[in-house]
Amino acid sequence: IVVFDIFDTLITRPLLNPEDIKKIIADRADKPAGERYLEFRAMAENQARQIAGRDVDLDAIYRELSALSDLSADAIEQLRTLEETVESTIVSPRPEAITLFQHAKNLGKRVILASDMYLPKPVIESLLTHCGINGWDAFYLSSENGLRKDTGDFYRQLLIDEHVSPHEVLVIGDNEQSDVQKPGDFKFRVTHVMRPVELARATPRFEKIIEQAYSPNYQSDLNTQLTIGTIVQANFQPLFYPRFDPADFVPATPWAVGFTIAAPLVLSFVQWLAKKATKDTMQCLYFVAREGQILKKAYDLWTAEDKHAVPSEYLVLSRRAITVPMISNLDDIYKIARTDYAPNPMPDFIFERYGINLTDKECETFARHKIWPRKKAVFVENRNIDHLKPLLQALEKRILEQAEQERPALMAYLQDTGLRADAKTAIVDVGYAATTQGYLNRLLQQKIHGYYLVTLDAAETIAMAHQVITQGYYYHFAKASATEPVLYRKSFTIEKFLSADDAQVVRYRTSETGEIIPEFRSLASEERQSASTRAEIRRGILDFIHQSIDIRNNLLDDFEIPAHIAETLFLQFIEKPSQSEHALLRSIVLDDYYYGHGLVR
Repeated sequence: IVVFDIFDTLITRPLLNPEDIKKIIADRADKPAGERYLEFRAMAENQARQIAGRDVDLDAIYRELSALSDLSADAIEQLRTLEETVESTIVSPRPEAITLFQHAKNLGKRVILASDMYLPKPVIESLLTHCGINGWDAFYLSSENGLRKDTGDFYRQLLIDEHVSPHEVLVIGDNEQSDVQKPGDFKFRVTHVMRPVELARATPRFEKIIEQAYSPNYQSDLNTQLTIGTIVQANFQPLFYPRFDPADFVPATPWAVGFTIAAPLVLSFVQWLAKKATKDTMQCLYFVAREGQILKKAYDLWTAEDKHAVPSEYLVLSRRAITVPMISNLDDIYKIARTDYAPNPMPDFIFERYGINLTDKECETFARHKIWPRKKAVFVENRNIDHLKPLLQALEKRILEQAEQERPALMAYLQDTGLRADAKTAIVDVGYAATTQGYLNRLLQQKIHGYYLVTLDAAETIAMAHQVITQGYYYHFAKASATEPVLYRKSFTIEKFLSADDAQVVRYRTSETGEIIPEFRSLASEERQSASTRAEIRRGILDFIHQSIDIRNNLLDDFEIPAHIAETLFLQFIEKPSQSEHALLRSIVLDDYYYGHGLVR
């Protein structure tokens, strides 16, 4: 005989504390009834048990709740229906436990379910079937027969009913007392299946997250409990960990990193963005390539059922694609040059920043005229370009011609996207200094607003100069130091998490037929090899968003990912990555030619 516990063994809930279900039910109920429910529900259950002298079902509990709360019969019935609905909705299958269940059946074992639970048997059977669990031989439910596992009564009765010896019974469950200690006292064979939250608590790095969620400041906050509960349920539901590494934050897979680290950062931002853009009466949001691709998907998913959500578009732009067309004088040329650039050959710098291909002969001429030594590399830091000014002055005419050549196609593209229309619009990007937003305001001569994960104090200059919104979510007009803010200092990691498979757009041009055509940088083979990893990260992000939508629709209609939780998860991951996490991050290759770094792992 194999006896399976049900809750937290075969099925799990996205909660650190199962009792938080009561708070969810109270939240979904009408306010007066919900408050009375939360005040008297536990008391009603205890009182019903004392009266019956045994375990009880919902009928008995709600009779006492009715007497204690003075609620109407209709309100009591609505609460009971709501409790059964929430309990049924909140559970998910635990795949490896269900595999064990099926294996026991396939071996011809007699499979018995046992649960100390107040829910009616038809409700539990229905949710089990919904989770793909069926075909058990017997089902012992304490609220039906009064026999609880944690008192040992169930195990005594099982030996009588089944006519077996203790060594012929294997008990599989999560509860240390009712599924391990008590059957062990009877000499039953026992397999302890740990609850996901206990597995998470046992990992050195995730333990800090669990302890924070249990702290007085957060233990009553359903947003925190459901966010962490969902992440714990997803990452720690397996029963077996053949390659377990205690140094890992969560299993070091691209999917898990997407689900656990990237998704909360993205969704918390998107939830804020949806409200903020509506409040600011925006008429369209333009998500900027390439990180904007997954941000837009997240936004569109989250707001799909919101009739008042601001519409979104995808803007295929890059710093290179917009900076050259907006050049109108030598100062503009200097401004582009002042951005940091790692040591590289001078022709590479001129091509990356201005789109000019210099021949060997031209380079020799510059050397001969002592404008730029033949083999001297370009290196820019701290905005110092004094050494470059003679070269840029010599190339001024050609650069201005290049700008004139690129500008019409870019303007036409922006017009096609609707960005030039007479509407209140904003771009959405990862952020920092709002540079692209500033260029768009100058180029289009109209107010283009901006929303970002992070803005530095330099973005305030853009906001003041153009009288526009440059709003950061996690940090707003932050003053960057050598270590803070970490979301900015580790921005390349965030860009890796959010990067798209598409190549970077270099510029726009007009074909002979008048069509606006983007020119993309060719993807290197190393970048293409990263595609499968990025796809798994994106799958994790989208899975988390879908689960969050289910929580919003079925459990907590104002569900939001707390910003501090999203940031804390990222910080815990990035502070001391394990070897596996380092390897995962290095497997994602991004181009950083604009800053002179080429391909970066």
